[in-house]
Amino acid sequence: MEATKKGIKRKSTILSYYTKTPKVQTDNLGENDKLNETEVVVSLAESALTPFNHNSQSMSEQHNENNKLIEPSASALQTVITPTQIDIGLFIGQFEQPTSQVNSSHRYNILKNTFNPDTTFKFPGSGKRNLKFQINWLSRWKWLAYSVSCDGAFCKYCMLFCPKEVNTQKLGQLVFEKFSNWHCAVEKFNAHQKTNYHITATLKAHEFLSVFENKQESIAVKLDSKLKLEIEKNRKMIRPIIETILLCGRQGIALRGHTDSGPIDLSSLFLSNNEGNFRVILKYVLMNSKDELKNCFENLPKNATYISPDIQNEIINVINSLVIKKLVTKINQAKCFTILADETTDVAGIEQFSMCVRYFDKDTNKIREDFLQFVPVTDMSGKGLAQVLLECLGNLGINLNYLRGQGYDGASAMRGLFNGVQAIIKQSYPLALYIHCCSHSLNLAISDACDVKSIRNAVGIIQTVCSFFNTPKRQAVLQNSVEQIAPDSKKTKLKMLCPTRWVERHEAILVFLELFDSIIDSLETISTWIDRETSSKANSILFSLKQGETLLSIHILAKVFSLSMPLSRQLQKEDIDLSISMELADNVMSAVCLLRTNAAEEFKIIYSDVEKKCESLGIIISIPRLAINRTNRLNISTESPEDYFRILIFIPFLDNFCEQLNDRFLNHKSLLKQFTCLINANEKNETEFKELLKTYSADIDADEVSAIGEFTIWHHQVKNKNPKNATEAFINCNEEIFPTVHQLLKILITLPVTTASSERSFSSLRRLKTYLRNTTGCKRKRQEPTIFKDFDVTATTSAEHYSIDETNETIEGYFKKNAFFPVFDAILVNLEKRFSPESLEMATAVDQFCQLNFEESVFFVDHYKDLMCVSKDLLKSEN
Repeated sequence: MEATKKGIKRKSTILSYYTKTPKVQTDNLGENDKLNETEVVVSLAESALTPFNHNSQSMSEQHNENNKLIEPSASALQTVITPTQIDIGLFIGQFEQPTSQVNSSHRYNILKNTFNPDTTFKFPGSGKRNLKFQINWLSRWKWLAYSVSCDGAFCKYCMLFCPKEVNTQKLGQLVFEKFSNWHCAVEKFNAHQKTNYHITATLKAHEFLSVFENKQESIAVKLDSKLKLEIEKNRKMIRPIIETILLCGRQGIALRGHTDSGPIDLSSLFLSNNEGNFRVILKYVLMNSKDELKNCFENLPKNATYISPDIQNEIINVINSLVIKKLVTKINQAKCFTILADETTDVAGIEQFSMCVRYFDKDTNKIREDFLQFVPVTDMSGKGLAQVLLECLGNLGINLNYLRGQGYDGASAMRGLFNGVQAIIKQSYPLALYIHCCSHSLNLAISDACDVKSIRNAVGIIQTVCSFFNTPKRQAVLQNSVEQIAPDSKKTKLKMLCPTRWVERHEAILVFLELFDSIIDSLETISTWIDRETSSKANSILFSLKQGETLLSIHILAKVFSLSMPLSRQLQKEDIDLSISMELADNVMSAVCLLRTNAAEEFKIIYSDVEKKCESLGIIISIPRLAINRTNRLNISTESPEDYFRILIFIPFLDNFCEQLNDRFLNHKSLLKQFTCLINANEKNETEFKELLKTYSADIDADEVSAIGEFTIWHHQVKNKNPKNATEAFINCNEEIFPTVHQLLKILITLPVTTASSERSFSSLRRLKTYLRNTTGCKRKRQEPTIFKDFDVTATTSAEHYSIDETNETIEGYFKKNAFFPVFDAILVNLEKRFSPESLEMATAVDQFCQLNFEESVFFVDHYKDLMCVSKDLLKSEN
């Protein structure tokens, strides 16, 4: 054992500088306990860098008397222990060694996260009388802990802080051996808590918790005033470093610069070389702080400045661990969550899997959708993505037994009934219902409704116009037209029909219609330009826009999109629940159906507006030329253009839109119908409530009779208060009075609505992983792309690949090897001025050089003389 201890190498981390303490004799605290005197970020850093997990190998191994490792059986730990709880029976004998050899954070985790069974846990019986451990013993004796793996009781204070022997007698039951004689348990527990070693261990435990939670100072600090001053000094020094990193991270600012190494020079804020945002901001803070802090940084040893890139990355990892730990704690406390996931490709071509969670936050009484992390994936099949998702959630410490929903887009790999991600996850977690993203469903409904030929052509023309004006010169013409024709308009630029941001697609149509007169004026101006390509394209677009059918289609689109835009905006909110989204979808469907019912009156209004617009532009709305046998158009027999276009465009578009809305949201409505009995005051459906009880029996503790009685009382309360949606009903539901209804409502409001949070994370990914950052190595080396200016050649040439027989080398081959090939590749890459006078002169000189006429190629030779292994005089002599 001694040899093993001497062989242990101390790990050097950022915390090593702040944990150096003098040798002070103490019975309670070890050297690692001095970490408790630093900031919260620093104190938790060690546990983040060396994770504590009862499932890990280091904590699951047990020691026997011969110091052999014993693996606990997997069957001993079933699903009764959550990832955040610890079975104390897995650590028998690990604390016999001196306290200084055991990490303090491990002791703290065991004290705070010891397995605490709930009232539904079934303890195994033993003996003829089938005696069991009683759960009320845990509240009667606070020091008592039950081990599932050992089926025995332990004193957690004595197990962690007692010596190996007392009066040369080794301690046994409740300390280093399990106690399972339940017949005399009460007498044993009362006798144990009166022993001196238990009282001493209890005092040590309470003092340890006070020191670790910064409620009081450690003994070493109390005995050494110099150590206390050193700790305070170290805290002041590490604080600005951490705050600067937090500032850069919060604002999305890159930390590194051209020279981000070495000590900080506080004589000047800006130096000749760019030091990067982190160092400049830190310098600004130090230069405007007190002289004491400034002097401390100036006098730091060069090997202990704690501002190096490695330390920055270490602090960032610690902060990430703290954020994830806080999120995981909230998710597990909610005991109900759903997963939102989507994938995208970053600038490096790597497929990134974005994972978010939706849960109810008790602290804020709101539904939250929090981003967890990006995970690179290579296997894009449903099985591969499902495996990555489950592994990541498990590694973060999230209890997957609380998974109640899945929200993805409509890709086959995600929604496949047999091999999709949702199907594979439901095999392991049947209660994790899959819900197709409502925003994607609305987008698909609109896209399919636009299959009407005239509407589809109008959308294509709008996209062409937006792309045409997406240049600075043409955009300037459009802005001038807007200032002259519509000076009161707040819109001066067209919006593209974005394929993913659905709100912008609706707004793009409305903005286009608002700026229509300015667009026509701009196209007329551009069509007179000398540039043939631009003017001809502007003229063709202008001809397409000046069609009565196109104008009618655009106005119909604007009319329908004005109804669906509120729904699209509301679906982007995090706190929207499934009941609100379906109510809004029904309202949109009703409004569209009402348009269809009053199609004649509504289209007459649209037609009159378009007719006025056409008169101002000199356009005549007319029926297109008709043929006897038409295959691509409807056979509409009418002489009125209004009736013709109403039957051709308006009615089919409304019919398609209503049908698509109904089909796309049909599954959402069927799922919501199961929970309607909880929020509908007009209908009391006990059959549906019983189906909910049967489905979510794992989440409900009450029996069916009690739950139905609770539901009856809740229905009367719903009639009196009449909640508007599921979220309001859940907030007004008292958990103590209606525990069953409260749990079912929590599941309802937690079910996913959209994957907008995952889509928003893609925007953050584009800001974080830019081209420049992607070309930066993991060790923060500067690897910017080479920039060519004029003919300054920095590229590697292919001269080294040219091989000739040196034993029989001719003069021509010699000059080709040493003069021609070193610059041949550079000519192809760097001739950026090929149409300038200099480039023409260079081209002539290169041509003469290829003919070995060195006198006429002086311009070329002078410019590339540094690359040639032959002198200029030698070239002239050879000529």
